Amino acid sequence: MLAYGHVKDIEGVVAAGGGNPEDLDVTKFAKSFVTVTGRKGDVEGPSEGITYASQDKTWFYSVQPATDLEYALTIDNDLVKPKEQTQVFRLSPRIVSDNGVFAPRPSSSWFRPRG
Repeated sequence: MLAYGHVKDIEGVVAAGGGNPEDLDVTKFAKSFVTVTGRKGDVEGPSEGITYASQDKTWFYSVQPATDLEYALTIDNDLVKPKEQTQVFRLSPRIVSDNGVFAPRPSSSWFRPRG
């Protein structure tokens, strides 16, 4: 559950997680982080006053409290050549509202470039 307490506009962004090589901008692995849908109970999709009013590629608008939101994060490695040893890179998807960071404890995602 992302929206609670007040109606908000909510966006997904990707930040670098800890422990990455300092000279590599790992956020460039993220090719898209887009809105999919939102739901509350049996209602899925935009329903003003129940879930959210509308959405575009990156934002859900007028999200009602207790609405679950779904995003799709696409990651692709076109930055680092695979090596024989395992390489781990950390990304941190974050959810922010129109008035600042909304998910103060974002989950971290890690992946190994395929070879």
